[in-house]
Amino acid sequence: MVIDEDVLGTLRALSKEGGATQWFLVRKYGISTSKIPKIIEWLERHNLARVIRVKKHIIVIKTKNLDDFLKKVEDTIKELEQVLSSYKPEHIAPEPVPDIEQVLSSLSRHEGLCLVGLKLLQPTIVSDLAEFLGLYRFTVSNVLEKLRVRGLVEIHVVGGLKVVELTGRGMYVAEKLEELAKLLGGPSV
Repeated sequence: MVIDEDVLGTLRALSKEGGATQWFLVRKYGISTSKIPKIIEWLERHNLARVIRVKKHIIVIKTKNLDDFLKKVEDTIKELEQVLSSYKPEHIAPEPVPDIEQVLSSLSRHEGLCLVGLKLLQPTIVSDLAEFLGLYRFTVSNVLEKLRVRGLVEIHVVGGLKVVELTGRGMYVAEKLEELAKLLGGPSV
């Protein structure tokens, strides 16, 4: 389960209240009605909450594990925010590629998308880039590895996260892809 705002809100609400009904969590804390059943099931499966089902009501009671888990999640979030805020990327100037026509013609659709997406988001992490492009994280990871081998992107490990950036060559190719899209009448980025 991805710990998004709804999951974090549910954890905090149960930690504060001690227990609640499903609809109380939805109404008072603004948890998404479509996500709450999955969140409750996940909490029960991982022994973070006890769930009692009575007719149409679902009552969720926190266990001792929930407070410890919430503390670990909040500590991890703070640590990630510190690490990412301390990372200062270098300004990368486009570096001309002599065989640009060959490079552009050899790029796959996903490679082109990743280059242009990175130009807009850089520096970024793989999951953010995948979400931005509407692709699977696994697909983006594989494409970025191919681009890294070709010298178009760099991957840095920062505090356990893989931060992805364009190289000078990658920046040049991404700019040429944008120019090509404009010439062909495609959407401007």
